[in-house]
Amino acid sequence: MDNHQDRHLEAFYKKLLEIKDKEAQKALSQEELKSIALELGFSEDEWHLVEEKVEGHLKNGHTFLEYKNWRDAIKEFEQAMQLSPNNLAATYGQAIAFYSLYKEDKQNVFREKAIQYARIRLKNEPGHEPSIRIISELQKQASTTSTFNTPNPAPRFQKPITPPPAISTSPNKRSAPMVAIAALVGIMMVGLIAFFNVKKSANNERVKEDYRPTTTDSWQNENPAPNTTSRPRDVAPITKRKNQYPTKFIENNYSQGLSLVSIDQSKSNSSRRMYYRLAGAFKVTGSQAIKKLTLKVDFIDYNDKIAIAEFVPIFKRYNQSLAIPGDYIHFKTYKSKANYSPDDFKEIRISVHTIQRVPVPNNLTKKVIPTNWAFDPAAGIKLELQERKQELKNFTSSCSHRVTVNFVNKGSVPLKALKVEIQWLDRDGNVLKSLIRTLLYKSSGMVIRPDQNITHTFLGYIKDVSASQLKGYKITVVDVEEANN
Repeated sequence: MDNHQDRHLEAFYKKLLEIKDKEAQKALSQEELKSIALELGFSEDEWHLVEEKVEGHLKNGHTFLEYKNWRDAIKEFEQAMQLSPNNLAATYGQAIAFYSLYKEDKQNVFREKAIQYARIRLKNEPGHEPSIRIISELQKQASTTSTFNTPNPAPRFQKPITPPPAISTSPNKRSAPMVAIAALVGIMMVGLIAFFNVKKSANNERVKEDYRPTTTDSWQNENPAPNTTSRPRDVAPITKRKNQYPTKFIENNYSQGLSLVSIDQSKSNSSRRMYYRLAGAFKVTGSQAIKKLTLKVDFIDYNDKIAIAEFVPIFKRYNQSLAIPGDYIHFKTYKSKANYSPDDFKEIRISVHTIQRVPVPNNLTKKVIPTNWAFDPAAGIKLELQERKQELKNFTSSCSHRVTVNFVNKGSVPLKALKVEIQWLDRDGNVLKSLIRTLLYKSSGMVIRPDQNITHTFLGYIKDVSASQLKGYKITVVDVEEANN
C-alpha cells in the first residue's frame, strides 16, 4: 500500500483498538468493519485489499494447523485479528492451536489460552459445540500440572481456530515408572494423529445428515477422499478460452442440494510459474438454506495424484450470508504457484469441504423494489431488485438500517461487473447518507448469467437522526458491464 493507504490502515487499527477496549470479546460483523473503514476514508478497492489480507491470514493459519505447526498458525490468526477483532474463525483457530500446544507441552499457560479463546467464540456464537468440548475437556485436566523447568512465557499471539480433538485423557500419576509415562504419551500422540485423519463418528451420530454443524473455519472436518460412492461430473466451462483444464465436480453427501451450473477459468502459458483463475456458480436445489460453505479444489497431475489443493471459503466467515433454495452461490479463487507450469496438470476436481445447512427463515421476502439507473442501460441488460430482509434500530442519537437485497439478472446477457449506490432518505426526500458498493469486480472472474442472482446486505449508521425520521432507501445502479461469452 502507498502512504495514503498506510494512513488509512493506521486510523483503522486505532479505531479497532478503541472498540476492543470497550468490548473486549465482541466480534465485529463484516458490515460493521466495512462501515468503519469507509467512514475513515477507505475506497472500495482499499477495503477489498483488507478483506483479502484477512482471508489470506486465515487460510495460512488453517494450512499451518493441518501440518501441526501450531506456533505459526497462532501468528497468522493474530494478524487476521488485527484487521478483524475477535474474528470467529481466528479465535477458534487460536483455541485449537493453544489446545494442541498444551497437549504437547503440558504448560498451563497454553491451556488457559485455549479456554480463553474458546470462550470468546462461545460468547459470539452461543451453543458452538466444538468450543464447549474444548472448555469442558481442558477444565477436567489438572490445573496444577507441574514441570521441572520454569514455564515458558505465554505466546504473544491471540487467535482461535478450529474444534479440538475430542480426546479425554487422565493425568499421569507422578509415581508411575518413566517407561509407563513414555508409553502413555506415545499412545496419546498416536490417538491425536489418528483423530485428525478420521471423522469424529461419535459426534456425527448426533448430527442429522442434512445438517452438518461445521463452519468455514473448521479445518479438521474435511470430507474423506472421493471413493467409489462419489460421482465425478464433468463441467464444461461456459466461456471458451484456449488454456483451460477439464473440470469435474465430485459429488458426495455434503454436496446434496447443490448443483454446479457454470464454470469459467483461465491459466497462463508461462513455463516457470502457474497462474490460474477459477470462478463459477452453484445453484441451491435442496429444501434448506446454506449458511456456510467451503470448497476444496484439487489440481490433478498426470499420475492421477493431487499435486496442489486449494480451500475456497465461499461465504465470508464474519458476515450474515445465507443462500436459500433457488439462489446461486458464486465463487472464485486465484492461484499463482512457482515451479509448476500449466502443462503439469491433467484436470481439476472440485468438492464440498464443509457445509452448514439451516431451515429457511420465515421472515424472508421477495418484495420487488424499484431499480434506478445512473445511465441508460444497454440492450439486453436488465436487473430486478428484491428486498429480502430489513432491520431498523434506534440509538440515543442515531439509528441504523440493515437491508438485504437480491439482485436478479433478468436480461439476456451475462454480467461481469456491478456497482450500486444506496441512499437513505428523510421524510422530505433529502439524502441523509449514501454508500457505494461494488458487488461484482470484473477482475474476479465471476459472472452473473441470465436468471442468476447475487445478494448483498447494506448497513448504514445515520448520525443525529431517529428511525422515525427515515422515509426509506433508494438503490441506483452506477456501473454494470457485460461479460463476453
